[in-house]
Amino acid sequence: MRFDEAYEGWQNGHLTQAETGRLLGMSERNFRRYIGTNES
Repeated sequence: MRFDEAYEGWQNGHLTQAETGRLLGMSERNFRRYIGTNES
């Protein structure tokens, strides 16, 4: 799955942070850190 598809799934409420992180090959914590530093 491409990053854009996983991120969009999370933004639309179809995936949890844990599920999205797992799909992207990172932990839930790392995904939370990523979105925390990249959301404006």
